[in-house]
Amino acid sequence: MAMKKAWTFLVMALLIGCAGTVYDFYGVRIDYSQFDDAFKILAIEGDKVEHTQGKYFNTDVVAWGQLNGKTLIISFKNNSGDPISSDAFLDNFILILKSEERVQLVKQDAVMYRYHAPEQIMPNREAQFILTLPRLVDPQEIERIVCEIGVMSGVRLVLKPTFL
Repeated sequence: MAMKKAWTFLVMALLIGCAGTVYDFYGVRIDYSQFDDAFKILAIEGDKVEHTQGKYFNTDVVAWGQLNGKTLIISFKNNSGDPISSDAFLDNFILILKSEERVQLVKQDAVMYRYHAPEQIMPNREAQFILTLPRLVDPQEIERIVCEIGVMSGVRLVLKPTFL
């Protein structure tokens, strides 16, 4: 088990890289799917992202995603004042393609999932979700990624591509 954790950590470190990583996706909390299309990334400069503003786009929870082959790593930050519950069995991650096809992302086994995403993601803390695509997908064909974290917390994130 310890070897598996060490191996996962090594792979994650190689995928994420050092500071200054260029992320493929950026997202914010959007509670209702009817506002997904209105969320647009306007400009990126370093780690600063300019996006459409509005009362339906909430930056109390933000996320960045990096795609490497069939592995997608989503880094999630809780900027809210409340803990966010995460559940290895109930958290849901869906890739939505421009063709409107929905691709369910595969989570790690529950033990490894819990290693990266604690049950309670406390305020001002981060968690990472390491996911697998069931097949290779052309990044240019990705419309958005929808993450539903914790049934009780009800956090819904929408990530859009940053390659403008």
